[in-house]
Amino acid sequence: MKDSDVAYKSEGPRRGGCCGLGSSTIVYSVAVIGALLIMGWMSSMLIDRTKGPVVDHKRGEQRLKDAQEVRQLGKQSITTYGWQDQGKEIVRIPIDRSMELMVQEWKNPQEGRAKLLSRAVKANEVPSYE
Repeated sequence: MKDSDVAYKSEGPRRGGCCGLGSSTIVYSVAVIGALLIMGWMSSMLIDRTKGPVVDHKRGEQRLKDAQEVRQLGKQSITTYGWQDQGKEIVRIPIDRSMELMVQEWKNPQEGRAKLLSRAVKANEVPSYE
């Protein structure tokens, strides 16, 4: 038998585009790559738009000054007497004195708990506007 006598059967129409890949595979690949590119662009835009102000020398000095002020107020609030809420008659006392009072009150746990609950109710009382 000669090669010319052999009738090659056609495999039918060739499907797909390049390299034997189906057209749907190419479309999905392009869609995925496009989606990733869009997400990358959106991420870069988000990073650019959410940057805070640059901390330069002047800003650093201001932050240091603010931090010192907060520390001073905190120290003052735990070492001095003063009004916490004058309308509700709640006072602030130094932390050392507060610890002494707590030790004295809690010698009798039932009495200490009752006083603690009454102070909590008084401090968190909602004013009535009726």
